[in-house]
Amino acid sequence: MDFIIEFLFDLIFEGSMEAVSSKKVPLPIRMVLGAIIGIFMLSVCGGLIFFGVVEIINSEVIIGILFIVIGLGLLAGIAVKSIQIIRKK
Repeated sequence: MDFIIEFLFDLIFEGSMEAVSSKKVPLPIRMVLGAIIGIFMLSVCGGLIFFGVVEIINSEVIIGILFIVIGLGLLAGIAVKSIQIIRKK
């Protein structure tokens, strides 16, 4: 069951990523898919940062800092990749 859910999620996510960068898909659809993907990625980064702050409050400083660093690293990676995609077009 877990494999099926992972496969479907991967199929939807990869299809959306390909559709966003394809010129064959109409611009409004690409914009909506790009916004959905962006919101999902930002929510994952925000969740990691939030859980890092919660862990720091709960006296788990090392784990909290690790969560925050991973969240900020993903956020920086998303920003760099987005800038590269925008400049390429």
